[in-house]
Amino acid sequence: MLNINPKPYMEINTSEEVCKGDNSYTLNTSPNPEVDYYQNVLWYVKSGNGIVEESTKTSLTPTYIPAANETGDVIITLTYDAVGECTFSSFIDYTLRIVDEPSVSLEPLSGQMFACNDDDYVLIQGTTSNSSKVSFSTVNTAGTFYTDIDLTIESSELNLNGDEGEVFKIYFQPTNEDKESGSVDVIVTAEPIGVNCPQNAIDVVNIEFNLAPIVDAGPEEIFVCDDSPVIILENAIVSNEVSFAWSTTGSGTFEGDPSTEPIFLQSLI
Repeated sequence: MLNINPKPYMEINTSEEVCKGDNSYTLNTSPNPEVDYYQNVLWYVKSGNGIVEESTKTSLTPTYIPAANETGDVIITLTYDAVGECTFSSFIDYTLRIVDEPSVSLEPLSGQMFACNDDDYVLIQGTTSNSSKVSFSTVNTAGTFYTDIDLTIESSELNLNGDEGEVFKIYFQPTNEDKESGSVDVIVTAEPIGVNCPQNAIDVVNIEFNLAPIVDAGPEEIFVCDDSPVIILENAIVSNEVSFAWSTTGSGTFEGDPSTEPIFLQSLI
């Protein structure tokens, strides 16, 4: 009598995406694996830095133990043999994608920005990793976000590639009420690129609005004798400044600078 052993058959799920952070991952080869006429199941790591847990290497649902901080695609290969006298063997590659949680950082790192009241917009920029999208919001303000410097494309969201250290920027146009209040908090939320990473990343920057500096050097022309070495500059006005200084296109020098009434010593050479 001739006994014909059927060819082994195995159809399982071959990919999965998980979020970094767990100590181990049991491969989701089910829920409905279709397998028959097989034996000698064995899993091994084809590409990756972790290991397959020893006690699960011969199971259809093995457990992968990642290396420290491991992310990216891990290829774990399943090998199996035919039953009976058949010498047929085959394999299936299983891709386990380990995705890191998102991170986001606004500039400057101090979380404090300064803008003039007469600025049309405030440039907000930063970096993010492992994020598919960043969104921007404010608290108790009606300011508007734009994706272009001309302030024509209104949007409070930016789609990203999910790369490490991906740079983003957006333009915030504050309202007059924002400026009068003195400051605004802008919140950026980075969404995870991995569907199984539920945690968003958040950062906040405070924008403080200041009055623009005002300066008036006084009379546009002063007439003096060419042999007079000392000239007192008067009637200058400076306000809303952090610092100021006088300068000249000639070779003279100033005394008492910074001051709204400095003494200019002209060169007689």
